[in-house]
Amino acid sequence: MPMTIGLDVARAWMRNHTNAGVEAVVVKHLAHTYRLGEGRPWLKIRTSCR
Repeated sequence: MPMTIGLDVARAWMRNHTNAGVEAVVVKHLAHTYRLGEGRPWLKIRTSCR
């Protein structure tokens, strides 16, 4: 899965990847890691309203 810390790159993904079937990007703080069984302070931002 690709990742970036660049806002411009993330915006480009949201604009250009919908034709490839990408429905959203996930935004999270760099310090937040996955912890089994805990809520995640991540945000899913949809690229379109399909």
